[in-house]
Amino acid sequence: METKVFKTTGITTAMISSLNALPYNTFNDNKKIVKFNEFERFTGITTLPGQTFYGCQKLEEITFPPTLTEIPNMDFTQCYKLKQIILPDRVTKIGY
Repeated sequence: METKVFKTTGITTAMISSLNALPYNTFNDNKKIVKFNEFERFTGITTLPGQTFYGCQKLEEITFPPTLTEIPNMDFTQCYKLKQIILPDRVTKIGY
């Protein structure tokens, strides 16, 4: 039986490295995420779909996968406690 990374997303630990896309607002309004440095394991992801972390009001720190090249608009809207974002060198575009 696979362990879900987040109960509401349906993403399991076995799926992480093979994912090449995330659904729109995947972690939207998640009230539990504080540090999400495990996100660096999502090595199939090159872009985010939009509003991925919108409303994650407790999110303080995140490490993006080394394959990420783009962060769309509004991905961190209402992330009031966000202090640290670790971006890979490949990121060439960051939305507002």
